[in-house]
Amino acid sequence: MSIKQKFLQAVGILLAISMLVAPLMVTHAFEGEDWVLVKYFNDKMDKANQGDAMAMFSVGQLYERGRGTKQDTMQAVMWYERATENGNDYARARLGIMHYEGIGVPKSIDKALPLIEQAAKASVPNAEYYLGIMYENGEGVKASKKQAQKWYELAVAHGSYRAKSRLQALEKGYIKVGKKKTKSSKPTSKVNLSSALRNAVLDGNWQSNELAAGFLPSKVTSCTKLKKNTIRCMSKQQQRSTGDRIITYITASTLSGFNSRDQFKVKYQNTVLSNTKKGNAIVSEDDDGDYAVATKNSVINNGLGKQKTVHKLECEMEEANRLVCLKNRAIRLTYVNKK
Repeated sequence: MSIKQKFLQAVGILLAISMLVAPLMVTHAFEGEDWVLVKYFNDKMDKANQGDAMAMFSVGQLYERGRGTKQDTMQAVMWYERATENGNDYARARLGIMHYEGIGVPKSIDKALPLIEQAAKASVPNAEYYLGIMYENGEGVKASKKQAQKWYELAVAHGSYRAKSRLQALEKGYIKVGKKKTKSSKPTSKVNLSSALRNAVLDGNWQSNELAAGFLPSKVTSCTKLKKNTIRCMSKQQQRSTGDRIITYITASTLSGFNSRDQFKVKYQNTVLSNTKKGNAIVSEDDDGDYAVATKNSVINNGLGKQKTVHKLECEMEEANRLVCLKNRAIRLTYVNKK
């Protein structure tokens, strides 16, 4: 066989292999998306394929929201079904809600009710909230203000900010039980859900790895609710140890863009008050734990005062009392409410 023939044979083999591998790569990649989210999606997909029920639920969420992959509600339903079959009540709740709302599947109260009811009995906040709605509207069950209040109260106890808004509206008579859509239903509109999200974030004590967040409402920040759906926060003095240095700084942040999809945005900027050699100083609680990197790049080079870098985060209330934020489109951070 000539060198040319061997070369053509090798090329043919490589092309055949690439045709076999390509379909697998398509399901594990999404061009144009942040690489952090793509990696997160791939990691969850790997675990889901190994039988991890919680990972199956996460894959469903990512497909539903179009995070790390193309949005595909039918794929979301499929993964929620798989997770439900493996005993995940959060997936059971979400699957029931999708049947209730008609997302990725035809709308069906009959299919939604048993899924939501079972998840609610397992204390899943979203399921408790939706079961309250079903009792409020008389959907699949007999309308009952008492039952609606019961499930809203349980959802509130388990951290549902939406249920808190709905419960208040029900108790004040803004909502008429048994009537799904009325002019008096304003407290459940998108505007009010946005306000409810803002209030839930504002009322929290947000932490990451047992450290109070310096740019979210927490015990180290003072925050004020402003007009136009905005919160502004100023932190107390914080310290960060970076090698042989102690950096003392404060953080000013603005939280805005709260919407009915549980999302909002954050911008924050650090002001360095001192940069001293390490001695017996006590390192106090600070923000997200990656400030050491920013210190090496900006504090030592640029000195004291307000830093030039404005950090940007896209945050989402992923679960009751749990925020997930993408910082500077590169770092995924998780915060929990330790109120």
